[in-house]
Amino acid sequence: MREGEFFTRARTKANLTQTEVAHALGYDCGQFISNIERDLATLPNDKVRPFCALTRASVLGYLRLKINNSTRKLRQEILHD
Repeated sequence: MREGEFFTRARTKANLTQTEVAHALGYDCGQFISNIERDLATLPNDKVRPFCALTRASVLGYLRLKINNSTRKLRQEILHD
């Protein structure tokens, strides 16, 4: 799963709009959340826990996803898998 997909699923499951999430996290515009969900931007690490609390998403689930994606990318770059 892509990171953006994680954020989209969590937000929609919580019945929140991109604008609502943006404002709750201290951003002015929902466009930043849209960019995160499309993997064009990354949610800063200090906003992950507040996002997960807001949407009731699993912080550990996000960490597992991040680790798995990083491992996969490194494996491809180093081993050319």
